[in-house]
Amino acid sequence: MKKLIKSMDFWGGTSSFLCAIHCAILPILISLGLLQSQSWLSYPIFEIIMIGITIYFVYNSLIKGYMQGLVTKATFYTAIFGLFLVCIHHFMGGFSSIIIAAGGFTIAAAHFVNFFVSAD
Repeated sequence: MKKLIKSMDFWGGTSSFLCAIHCAILPILISLGLLQSQSWLSYPIFEIIMIGITIYFVYNSLIKGYMQGLVTKATFYTAIFGLFLVCIHHFMGGFSSIIIAAGGFTIAAAHFVNFFVSAD
């Protein structure tokens, strides 16, 4: 079980980190005209898929691990806070890119902390 959680933490942290980079950099690159042919990356369905992947990894590695006593409270609350930021970013108007990037980095940090703390 610990190997699965470590693997889930690694992939969850990696996907959250890449999502945060995507959400922080993509608006800048599109506004500069550097990604005109890659505008499909800013479609809502791509965003919904990435948020779904994030929720899947947070649930399977951090929430389940917390319920089984494998994840510390600080890591659990950090992940929940990051997930909250990712889910409410639509209501923040012009700050949504900053909010979702902060949420993604927060979730990635929780995954990586749990990965290194639970390493044997």
